[in-house]
Amino acid sequence: MPPNIGDLKCLRTLNLFIVDKKEGHGLSELRDLQLGGKLHIKGLENVINEGDARDANLSAKKNLENLYLSWDSSDSRCGANAERILEALEPPSNLKSFGMNDYPGVELPSWMQNTSILSSLVMVILCDCKNCKHLPPLGKLPHLTVLYVSGMKDVKYIDDDSYDGVDEKAFKSLKHLTLSNLPNLEGMLRDERVEMLPVLSKLKVSCVPKIKLPLLPSLEYIWIEGTGSDSDHSDSEGMASILEAIGQNMQHVKTLCISSFDKLKALPHELSSLSSLQKLEIYGGDELESFSKNVVQGLCSLQSLTIHSCKKLRSLPEGVGHLTRLESLDIMICPKLVTLPSSMNKLVSLRRVCIAHCDTLPEGLQHVPSLQSLEVYESNSIPEWLGEITSLQKLELTRVRLRSLPSSFRNLTNLRELSIDGCHKELQKRCTRLTGQDWQAIAHIPQFKLVPIHEETFSGTQDDILFAINMLNQQPLPFRQSSRDDLWMVFGLR
Repeated sequence: MPPNIGDLKCLRTLNLFIVDKKEGHGLSELRDLQLGGKLHIKGLENVINEGDARDANLSAKKNLENLYLSWDSSDSRCGANAERILEALEPPSNLKSFGMNDYPGVELPSWMQNTSILSSLVMVILCDCKNCKHLPPLGKLPHLTVLYVSGMKDVKYIDDDSYDGVDEKAFKSLKHLTLSNLPNLEGMLRDERVEMLPVLSKLKVSCVPKIKLPLLPSLEYIWIEGTGSDSDHSDSEGMASILEAIGQNMQHVKTLCISSFDKLKALPHELSSLSSLQKLEIYGGDELESFSKNVVQGLCSLQSLTIHSCKKLRSLPEGVGHLTRLESLDIMICPKLVTLPSSMNKLVSLRRVCIAHCDTLPEGLQHVPSLQSLEVYESNSIPEWLGEITSLQKLELTRVRLRSLPSSFRNLTNLRELSIDGCHKELQKRCTRLTGQDWQAIAHIPQFKLVPIHEETFSGTQDDILFAINMLNQQPLPFRQSSRDDLWMVFGLR
């Protein structure tokens, strides 16, 4: 950060200002700058006293729309000074987005309790303010649309303000809500009688074992992430109860993602009421052994199913046959799932299947009547019965350990595209045009691509494989936590 930036009197945009104790790097440099747009003030632990903070004159910067404040340490020993500094950093009342992270104080400033100052806020991000026990009256902000709260161990309610005599709904404009690493959070409001979240459409809850979710009539997307293998038994039970609440209170949900429920052995039967669910994704269910027949039968609108890293899962129930609208199925890192139910022949809408990091293709897949696209990653073999899937039009084999192709490939008369990426050199030789031993089995395929790979490449780690799979499927890694860079990007500061 160059010194004496305050000398640039005509400067109107400054996305990042880093406070330092060196001369020319203090907050007073911002005093006379008529800044607008976005501003991230970083290094607030270097501010000596509230007088320096007041010199920034933030409240006078009426064109400022996004403000993000961050400390590089949440050391509680700096808390009292940080409280005074934050009090002096009052922003203009027309601010649209506000965020802060690693604030070391316990109490929030008076201006954060004043809804008239915060009334224009559309987005709020509060991250790793570890010593805070109470949050601003966020439920009373009329225009708040996006809220992210993370890393506060003592917060029990997102808004514990009084609603006596208030007829208005709480969080009346909130559409996107993320709650993460809040071990003692019990609910959105202390007063459960208040109607809340009437238009919430997207919710992510990660490591919040004690929360009681209210009725959410407009919710369409929910991602629930458990506390993982390091959690105690009570936390695990708490997160499981959240899944039960989804079935009871959110029956219009269209997308449900379940991640890191390491102690969950079966999906709760309450999920069977999700008759509007179109997409179900399950990641990291280390103890998940089965799907209840009743749960599956109730998911009559399901179009996409992903099962990822469920290492004890042995089978899917016969009730799968009721998923007549299912179009896409992904099974990844489920080594014990070697057979599929006979009812797979009833999945008349299933067009695409992806099998990744399984020893072989699960028996029963050949009975899907209208399968058109099959992707296979990191498998040890391809069964001869693959040639029975005569409806297949596209086949992708990536890092499949084959030295020859099944002779039944010649039966895939509708196959229009075959891609073999990372094949053994012997297979490459056998697929040589006209002269290769396997050529006659694939000669009828209009588009054929074969990419050889050195044998030692197969020694990649599981993380490498996961990364490759997710890149190929153009979806985020399911276990990756949101980083501060991600938040700043959402906030518009990167």
